[in-house]
Amino acid sequence: MLTITTRNNTPARRAYNAGFPFMDDFFRPFAEMAAPALRTGVRETENAYILDAELPGFEQKDIELNVKGGMLTVDAEHKTEEGGENEARYAFSERSFHRSFSLEGVEEKGITAEYKNGVLSVTLPKVHPAEPETRKIEIQ
Repeated sequence: MLTITTRNNTPARRAYNAGFPFMDDFFRPFAEMAAPALRTGVRETENAYILDAELPGFEQKDIELNVKGGMLTVDAEHKTEEGGENEARYAFSERSFHRSFSLEGVEEKGITAEYKNGVLSVTLPKVHPAEPETRKIEIQ
């Protein structure tokens, strides 16, 4: 059950288990650790759709685009390591994103992509329906 509650005059928040209020507090750290979604936007031109995805801090080699079964998949994985063999402190962090998009109405072979200033721009050319064929039928 989803309810909105207030406690001690603090702003409203969602309580997923109204009958067991401790559950909301118990699971909150896990929800806050979840990775944010890949922010995307789609705009349309006369001949194509342009998909923009924000990937700040990633390098071009960290990003992979795949087309399979009418779906475009964007995968990005970034790993950083700090420290060395002789240093006492060692830090390691990893970020990854995965998102898929339907390619209905898109000419898959003409898809192009560019990565610049932390933004991945994928150009998805539209499929233009072929002109109806006119043929002459002889009358017998």
